Amino acid sequence: MSRRGRTARVASRQRIETLGNGTSAPTNKTIQTAETGELYFIDHNHASALTITLPPMQDGAYFKFIFKTALTEDGSVVIATSEATAGSIVGSIFEQVTGGSNAASGVDTDDGTDVKITLSDDIHPGSSVECFCDGSVWHAHARLNVSGVGESGFGDYSPPSPGHDPGPAASKIYIGVQDGRLLYAENSSTSQSDIENSQFLHRNTNSAATVRITYGKDGSGNPLIILVSARDNNSLFSITPANYAAKVANSSTRINTVGVRQYNAAWGNNVWVSIGGQKQTGTGDPPTKKLFRSTDGTNWTTIDLSGLTDFPDVTTNIHALATNGTGKWWFGHYDETSTSRIYCSEDDGQTWALHHTLATSQIYRMAYTNDSLVVTYNYAPGDGTGGRQAISAAGSATSGASNWGTPVFLAEDGLRTNDMIATSHGHTGHHRIAAANGRVLVSDTHNVLLLTVDGKTLAVQGARTTIAGGLAGFNSNINAITTDGAGNWYLGSDAGDGGDIAVNTNNADPSSWSLQANQLNKSPGGVRRIFAMSVDRYLPL
Repeated sequence: MSRRGRTARVASRQRIETLGNGTSAPTNKTIQTAETGELYFIDHNHASALTITLPPMQDGAYFKFIFKTALTEDGSVVIATSEATAGSIVGSIFEQVTGGSNAASGVDTDDGTDVKITLSDDIHPGSSVECFCDGSVWHAHARLNVSGVGESGFGDYSPPSPGHDPGPAASKIYIGVQDGRLLYAENSSTSQSDIENSQFLHRNTNSAATVRITYGKDGSGNPLIILVSARDNNSLFSITPANYAAKVANSSTRINTVGVRQYNAAWGNNVWVSIGGQKQTGTGDPPTKKLFRSTDGTNWTTIDLSGLTDFPDVTTNIHALATNGTGKWWFGHYDETSTSRIYCSEDDGQTWALHHTLATSQIYRMAYTNDSLVVTYNYAPGDGTGGRQAISAAGSATSGASNWGTPVFLAEDGLRTNDMIATSHGHTGHHRIAAANGRVLVSDTHNVLLLTVDGKTLAVQGARTTIAGGLAGFNSNINAITTDGAGNWYLGSDAGDGGDIAVNTNNADPSSWSLQANQLNKSPGGVRRIFAMSVDRYLPL
């Protein structure tokens, strides 16, 4: 490299430009020779290609590109040369600093002509590409953060649970409503009109409500969403995040191999598990006694539960399901004698065994965070000392009573002076749960209560917060709750005059709730009553 070239590069590196705006289709960039040495931030979060064309070759020319946001599914960044001559760019110098097993995952450097390099949707914030020219060829050096895994001081990520990668920071909010339609928000600042205008109908022919939205991956490692509807059978559907964001009507696929009505689905460690209806279908009919498992979200197999210890012949439907994200799973149910049993799988849902029993209790929900399993239930000993409770255990040791902590009442300050969750709000009612970073938020019809958990230690943090009736504009039942693990929490209501969305951007601090949307309404179909919410992160958090 000549002295003139080196001097030109250093002297001109003084300007910064952002390419893309983080949401909409980008404007392609053709770099001019005079811009040599500039630094570019790439803020491209759209399912399309951003093409950057380098200027004609010049000795000493240099550019650096830093990814500000993760590339979305089907999104890409193409760095192309002005010259059409094969071999005008050498893109073989790639350094993968985090994640995955192959530095080229997400990078295509062999397009047959060697006049461009393409970076695809494995690329996450903090990644960078440097292009420099020796006068006869462009050289590209990439320092990549793939699969959303970060290292200290690098990338945009939240600390995962041990051994688990939750993916990049959340940027999407998925919303399910009462008539088989879906809504969508880019983030907590998305306007109400944009949320209302995002509605579209997925392939749910009987207009049943979407009651659960779960974010995971397909068999190729691409993001996938499983929708649980209130249909009596074949209640599972799959849809890609790209089709969801693009509002492609009827683009979901019904999963016909899961005929029994489902109430919960979860993803972890590249495995999907779904569970739900276990009741007898009629007089003399045996109970269902099964759950369903998939490694791609498309092909599901039945897991027979009839051989489980103490699994009763007549049992309730199952709502409680959780995973540690690295191969361990739990579900819980109770029978008509109000005895709850928690079963565990340590081989990604293939086989199950009884791990813990809660006497005189009706189990509600489960969540996993901070290497801890949290269970909510109704404690009903029949002597006046009962109430709604929660209990926790370290995720690595849930079997046996000694590995579980002391129950706490789901009430203000953990005392029974004002029970938070009525029985009718439990197993099948409005009780919901979400967890991230050792914080657990539970809800009943109108209120939320914050807990912290660390293994066997579970504590209620202060008083309950009244949302419906306490937060101006938030009406009726809390029917959805979710969090992104980055301090943002979301509630949705199923109010008859239109669903409401409450947002807390201060790590669930009780005094920090605000209204994002009020009385969602959009024809056709009238009001949008919310029954499910999720974000684009892999649980647990």
